[in-house]
Amino acid sequence: MKLRDWIPSMLIVLLIVLALVAIGRCATNPKKSNTTCWLPEGCVTQFTENPYTYKVGALTNASIIGDNEGVVVRIQPLATYSLFTEDLLLCGVPADMFLNKGNPLVLTYKTKASKTVQGIGCHELVRVDEMKTETPQK
Repeated sequence: MKLRDWIPSMLIVLLIVLALVAIGRCATNPKKSNTTCWLPEGCVTQFTENPYTYKVGALTNASIIGDNEGVVVRIQPLATYSLFTEDLLLCGVPADMFLNKGNPLVLTYKTKASKTVQGIGCHELVRVDEMKTETPQK
């Protein structure tokens, strides 16, 4: 056989060898966890993006959905017209978080829906903070 007859076969073998080398370099490690446990405080979960959303305003209305499956709260955002209200579906009925709190409030909830209530995603309320208003000095 002549050298010309061997060139296509050698190219195919070379491509197969290169493909096997490339496959051999692939990583098979599992995805790293977001949890770090080497800190003195114990284990913490690290995020690359903020998992929470914050709404600041006055709570103007609340309606329980279904058999205490969720509650829709209507928020009047701070420093805007009363025309612009926002409705937020919260999982469960976290009424105890609103006890002894006056408007305006800061609602902190998970951005991603935790579960569904009647087919609509609801958000897990993390905390409710009352904004203290300063009285102007005379």
